[in-house]
Amino acid sequence: MKSFIRSAVIYTVLFTFNFIALTPAGVSFQTLHADDLEIDELDVGLDDEEDSLEDEETSPKEDFEGDNEKSSLGGPSDNLDEPLEEAPLDISEPASDDNDNDFRKKIAAIYLYVDSFSQKSAGDVVAETALMLGMSRDYNYFKTETELFIPSMSVAKRDFKSGIAEFNEAKQLYNDLSIEEAIAKFKSAKKTIEKHLDKLANMKILGDILLYLGASYKMLDEDTQATPYFSSYLSIYPNAELDDIVFSPEIVSFFNNIKEDFLMLPNGSIKFESYPSGALVFLNGKVVGVTPTVARGITEGRHFYRIHKSGYRDRGDTIQVRERRTASVSEDLSKYEKTPYIENAEKEMTKSFGSLSMLRKAVDVAKEMNVEYILVTLITADAGRIKYEGKLVNVENRTFKEATANFEIFDKNDLASIPELQDFNSRLIDDTKGFRPISDVALDEANILGLDETKKDDEKKKDSKPVYKQWWLWTILGVVVLGGAGVGTYFLVKDMDKNDGATLEVNF
Repeated sequence: MKSFIRSAVIYTVLFTFNFIALTPAGVSFQTLHADDLEIDELDVGLDDEEDSLEDEETSPKEDFEGDNEKSSLGGPSDNLDEPLEEAPLDISEPASDDNDNDFRKKIAAIYLYVDSFSQKSAGDVVAETALMLGMSRDYNYFKTETELFIPSMSVAKRDFKSGIAEFNEAKQLYNDLSIEEAIAKFKSAKKTIEKHLDKLANMKILGDILLYLGASYKMLDEDTQATPYFSSYLSIYPNAELDDIVFSPEIVSFFNNIKEDFLMLPNGSIKFESYPSGALVFLNGKVVGVTPTVARGITEGRHFYRIHKSGYRDRGDTIQVRERRTASVSEDLSKYEKTPYIENAEKEMTKSFGSLSMLRKAVDVAKEMNVEYILVTLITADAGRIKYEGKLVNVENRTFKEATANFEIFDKNDLASIPELQDFNSRLIDDTKGFRPISDVALDEANILGLDETKKDDEKKKDSKPVYKQWWLWTILGVVVLGGAGVGTYFLVKDMDKNDGATLEVNF
């Protein structure tokens, strides 16, 4: 009996040793059950995309933290007094004086054109998109773009603070009825602020100064001096209403009369050009087009402009408009140190628009700009018909949403009436849902190219048997079993021959 047990143990050890020796290194029993394995996804170089949709289910304000962080390109974001810190949500109306924190997301935008003809034919289309971005309650577009390419922003902010301090002193003098002293302070504040028109994210503080200057001159019964200041203020906020608690009934009445006449003032035009072209044009704080462009129906008088192009230093100044005349503005935009990077990125994204490589490049550009979102649009013009494509990328979550519109342009000055364009902008900017992982594009491209690894693996599983059902595995194991059985039989029979001469019959 002891000999039988010893032989059985030897047989078991031999069988186990041979089986382990024949099993490939690193392959577990779970691996042999191929039906239970998860198929590996394509390696697209984008991390953490599995969690990309979780944040989209929350309300926008739940994610709006850290918006006041220092910009890597725009200098420190130290807080200013309330007039400058909040861009107007509706740029046609005065902004609130509340000093609430701005929780809107930092967003940059890059506008691409297939060719120069597309830019010339439909350049102003992007102005509608920029205008909606500037009015958005979710994205802080104007302020973000203003600070991106301004190394001297910290110097400008010191001047802004100085100008705001002078403005507040002037208001106190105005309330104390020291009107002449107030006018001097208001003018000094105005001069300080106007030195940095190229860095004004909104016109709030400048508008307030103009309003109080007009009111101050009216307090002195100098109507001819008050009128141009009120008119300039109405150029910024044409629908403004004066607070009859802050201003006297006489001033309110005078202002309302000017407002009634304002729309009847003679009109002129302004032609804007820049080198290079394709820059956004802001007139009195409102986007009016993309260079080269002509702004028509501009009231006679003094107006404020700013020209902005990604990768270049903004230009800003004032321009005088006369009746039935066309004033001209031509600005040479000086390059920022990162301009070559932006230009190369634009070329790459134009060539590969909509592809995985384009989305990844957009993420890289957004990181370079230190923004949370980036909008990239592409315009193709052909025989008067416009194809407008857009991708809005959430950098942190590695997700994106997209929209496409096709329409014809009959009047450049009436783009707001094109429903397809308005729907395009609304889907990308107003709707905060609909983002999907960038990795989806990788899988889509792989499928188009016939490289969908998931599909291939599924077909392999269908067409082939699991490892444990393969004929060759059991052939090898059979040999091992026979070999082990032979060895065991040999020892067992040999041992029994020594003892009592009995024989053993082995059946399989």
